[in-house]
Amino acid sequence: MGNWPISKSFYKPISSACARSWMTRSLAWLPICAVLVSALLPSCGPRVREASLSHPTLRAQGETEQTHDDLTIAVEPITWENVSRFPEVYRTFTLETPRGQGQARGPIVPLPAFRVTVTNHRAT
Repeated sequence: MGNWPISKSFYKPISSACARSWMTRSLAWLPICAVLVSALLPSCGPRVREASLSHPTLRAQGETEQTHDDLTIAVEPITWENVSRFPEVYRTFTLETPRGQGQARGPIVPLPAFRVTVTNHRAT
């Protein structure tokens, strides 16, 4: 096998004018590519789904009082919506922390809770 002759015309060095032209064309495409990527990028991520959550409230359905043999039993739910109507559950209390002392209002039992009232109507 012989040597392959490589002439100077086969390998041409890039001129500085040609390099500047290539750089200018590349920079011209940069804003176009940035706009395309920013337009397509949100569609590549996870989809955001909107959902609505119901916030059911606890209410008494039907009668809340039952009377049997001169004895009345009443049950009333205590929820976040009506807790301020029950002073035996919703209290002002004092908090002591390392920073100082303060007051807060809130329920003293976990909610929902129930107030059960038993009334004896029989005279003894």
